[in-house]
Amino acid sequence: MEDVRPPYRQEHRHEAVNRPQPVPQNHESPAPPSKTSKKSRKKPIILSLVTLLVLIGLGAGGWFYLHRNNSPIPENIKTQAGFAIYYPSSIPDGYTYDRGSANINKKIVSYSLSSGNNKIIVSEESVPSTPPDLSALQKFNPSFKDIDAPAGKAVSGIDSASGRPVAIIETNTTLINISGSKGVPADVISNLIQNMSSLPQ
Repeated sequence: MEDVRPPYRQEHRHEAVNRPQPVPQNHESPAPPSKTSKKSRKKPIILSLVTLLVLIGLGAGGWFYLHRNNSPIPENIKTQAGFAIYYPSSIPDGYTYDRGSANINKKIVSYSLSSGNNKIIVSEESVPSTPPDLSALQKFNPSFKDIDAPAGKAVSGIDSASGRPVAIIETNTTLINISGSKGVPADVISNLIQNMSSLPQ
């Protein structure tokens, strides 16, 4: 019988191959951000806003306090008047408030400003039920002209009888009369009108 076996046997050696091991993957979904971290981030913002509001409140209160206590019009006069009292936010150059000039008589408040021999007297009262007709005044005395005043409707001119500069301002609550001595320039009166503002009650 013929020998059918191959003349030789080739032996296969299986050498170990160093293959990279697969990296285990974490399929777990990322944990949601904790509520504590969000709250901790919000706290500094809230504290900053609260601090800002407090500072704004203190600043406004301080301004009101200083403005109120630096007013030349005594508190008792403002209380007795019962209407908004107006005073210039900026006094014309060269003029100063006459200390102690503020007074109230029959519900009319008055005070004065001076520059050397030049004097300006301001008198104020509650707007009467029938306020003065400024248009009629302008027709009667053409020297009176409309003045752009933040406080209200205003006119200024020269009093025909005395030759003195005069102005009238009508606000929602107060009727203001301003009269100067003959030496007071008309532009000083106009400047005064444009800077009249109500004092804190």
